[in-house]
Amino acid sequence: MTVFTNEHSDEGKKAQQKLWDRKIKGYRCATLQFLWLETDTLVYAQFERLRGNNELFDSEDRCPATGHIDCDNAN
Repeated sequence: MTVFTNEHSDEGKKAQQKLWDRKIKGYRCATLQFLWLETDTLVYAQFERLRGNNELFDSEDRCPATGHIDCDNAN
């Protein structure tokens, strides 16, 4: 899983902080880099799936109404 975010936007800054703090079950953060481009700076985060972990999210991480992953509560 790879995530890109624009460093200068407010949403990008929030995403950066979440990437620093985020623990994603079944993944480990392999790299977090800043890419300085001519007009923008991007944050690049790469997560690698841990071996032997088939269930990435616990059932309590899913929204009861939709069954979708609730990423704000996932560990």
